[in-house]
Amino acid sequence: ISPMSVSILVGQQVTFTSTTSGGYPPYTYQWFLNGNPVLGAASNTWTFTPTTSGIYYVCLKVTDAKGNTAQSDTARIVVSTVPVGGYSIPIQQSTSAKPLTLHIALLTILTALFITIKQKTRRKNRQ
Repeated sequence: ISPMSVSILVGQQVTFTSTTSGGYPPYTYQWFLNGNPVLGAASNTWTFTPTTSGIYYVCLKVTDAKGNTAQSDTARIVVSTVPVGGYSIPIQQSTSAKPLTLHIALLTILTALFITIKQKTRRKNRQ
């Protein structure tokens, strides 16, 4: 069967396939998950969608028309949980508004000074 080893996340799918040769067709198939037969998994392909994290083992038993059986090697599936977030924002105390107040006060003084100089310059130019 393939794949023989795979790592996926909870909710993702993995499809196993098998190619059968020899023996006496037609063949019957039975997939096993952790040693237990999977209901309805009776073809040469099977798709597994895990709902919980863990390590799972999959194998396939094939029976031919004369009752001869063969079993695949066991495939290993490692299922991890879906990562959530992973980001954090530290909460800090608010900073003081004093530097901003100082800048606004300086800007106001400079603006008033500029207007005063501009007005005096206009008066000199008129004379």
